[in-house]
Amino acid sequence: MHNLTARAILQTLDQDDLAILVQCTATALIEIWPKIEKDTALADALRANTEALTRLAPNALWNDETGGHPVLFRTGQSLQDAGLADLALAYYEDLAADAGTRLGPDDPYTLSTRNNLAYAYKSAGRVEEALTRFEQLLPDRIRVQGANDLGSLITRDNLALAYLDAGRIEEAVTKLDELLDDMLRVLGPDDPDTLTTRNNLALALKDAGRVEDAVAEYEQLLVDEVRVLGADVPDALITRNNLASSYKQAGRVEDAVAEYEQLLVDRMRLLGADAPDTLITRNNLASAHTVVGRVQEAVIELEQLLPNIERVLGADARATLTARYNLGLAYYDAGRVQEAITRFEQLLPDLMRVLGAEAPVTLHAQAALAKGYRAVGRHEDAARLLSVRA
Repeated sequence: MHNLTARAILQTLDQDDLAILVQCTATALIEIWPKIEKDTALADALRANTEALTRLAPNALWNDETGGHPVLFRTGQSLQDAGLADLALAYYEDLAADAGTRLGPDDPYTLSTRNNLAYAYKSAGRVEEALTRFEQLLPDRIRVQGANDLGSLITRDNLALAYLDAGRIEEAVTKLDELLDDMLRVLGPDDPDTLTTRNNLALALKDAGRVEDAVAEYEQLLVDEVRVLGADVPDALITRNNLASSYKQAGRVEDAVAEYEQLLVDRMRLLGADAPDTLITRNNLASAHTVVGRVQEAVIELEQLLPNIERVLGADARATLTARYNLGLAYYDAGRVQEAITRFEQLLPDLMRVLGAEAPVTLHAQAALAKGYRAVGRHEDAARLLSVRA
C-alpha cells in the first residue's frame, strides 16, 4: 500500500479505532518477532515499526493494569541483542521515564523497566552507574513485590554481575552463592533463571581464581541446560563459551580451542556472521590460538575481525576494546613489538575513558604497554606509566 493511501485511511479512523489498530499491529509484531534475530534487516524493520506505532498513538500501547505492551520491552531487548548498547541505553531511559510518569514509581512494569535500564548502563560499560541503579532498585522491588518475587531475584542476579564487572569479585561470589540457594528454593533446579544464576556463579568463581570449580560447574550446567532447554538455545551457547574460557584459564588450551571452534560453527549457523556473540566467539578463538602457538593465524583473524566488530558493535563496545587488546598481545607474540606498543598507546586512553582506570582490562593494558616500553629500552616511560597506575 502506498504511504499516501495508508495515511488517508488512518485519517478516517477515530481515536478508539486507531488505538485498536495500533494494539493489534503491536501484537502482530510480537508474534512474528524471532527469538533469535539472525536477519538484521528484519530486526531493524521490526524496531522501526514499533517506533512508528509509538508515534502514531503512544497512549494505545499503555494500560494502567498491565503496563506497557510487550512490544516495548521486545524492542529494547532487540537493541541489546544487536549490540547497540548506546541506542538501547537511550531507549530504556525514555521508556523508564514514560513508565514512571504513566504508571507511578511502584508499578511492577516501572520496576522492570528500571531493571532493564540499569542493565543497559552495564552493557554500555557504565558500570558504576549500573551499580548505583541496581542498588537503588533492589530495596524498592523487595518492598513492593517481595523478596521471593522473580523480579527481585533477577535484580539481585544483575547486581551481582555489576559487582563482578566493577572488580568487586568476592562480593559477587558471595551474593551469587546466596542467590542460588534462594533460586533453588523458590524456582527449583530446572528453572531457566536458576540455570542462569548457576552460569553467573561459575563466571564469578572463574574470575576469583577458582578455575577448577568453575570448570566443574560449567560442565554440569551444560548437561542440565541441554537436557532442559535444548542444545541450540542461547543460554547453552553462552555456557559453552564460558566453559571454553575456563578451559583456557585452567591451562586446558587444546580443549578450549576445540570448544571455541565448534561453538563458532554453531553460532554462525544459528545467529549469522554479524551477530555480536558470533563476533565475540571469533575474538575468543583467535586469543586461544595465540596460546597454542598459532600466532600468525591469530593475528590475521584479529585484523580481519576488528573492522567487523567495530562496524556492528561500535568503537566503544567492550567486545571491540577486548579485540583491540588481544590484537596488541598477538603482535607481541609475533615479535611485532613496535606495532604492539602503538596499539596499546591508542587503546589505553579509550579503555580509561570507557571502562575506567581500575577495570581489569585497563590495568592489563597498562602492564602490557609498560612491557613493550621496557622491551625497546624506554624504561623511563614504563616507570612513568606504572607510577600513574600506583
